[in-house]
Amino acid sequence: SIPPETTFGFHTHLLVYTMSQLFEQSTPAVALLTDSIASVSNVSFIDYDLDVGELGGILAWESPEDDSQVTHYVVYLVEIINGVSGNLSSSLADDTTFAADVEIITNITLFGKSRVGTENLTILYDTELLAFTNFFVYTSSSLVEQTTPAQHAINDMFATVSAVAFTDRDLDSDEL
Repeated sequence: SIPPETTFGFHTHLLVYTMSQLFEQSTPAVALLTDSIASVSNVSFIDYDLDVGELGGILAWESPEDDSQVTHYVVYLVEIINGVSGNLSSSLADDTTFAADVEIITNITLFGKSRVGTENLTILYDTELLAFTNFFVYTSSSLVEQTTPAQHAINDMFATVSAVAFTDRDLDSDEL
């Protein structure tokens, strides 16, 4: 069997020979190699939980154009730290060096799964945001989970009320 995630580069066909103790078959069976690609798109999330540091709403996405190999979708909460590396350099023709922007995934936590045909996942109100910055949505087949997810940055919506004042204009006691 061919292990999952095997790169096949410029190869286009798979040749299979039978072999006995005496010799190998001279004419192989041939199969055309095809690479299945299935990734979700247009990931969206509106946070309807207006408490700071809490999420609530529907994470939605569009299914791949061809989802014939997809069995389900897998959603992760991810913490990404953005920054500039202080010492990533490369020698160029003129011996200059440059720094590269890097994203470091510091925490990835499985949030939930959704079957094909259900292109969303409910984020229950009061779900703690913690330090998570993104949702990652992977497609998964019966063989393996996709290696490169679609992602969506989390925008924690919140609303607070301050400087509340009330003047009682009813002149009766114990009534407002």
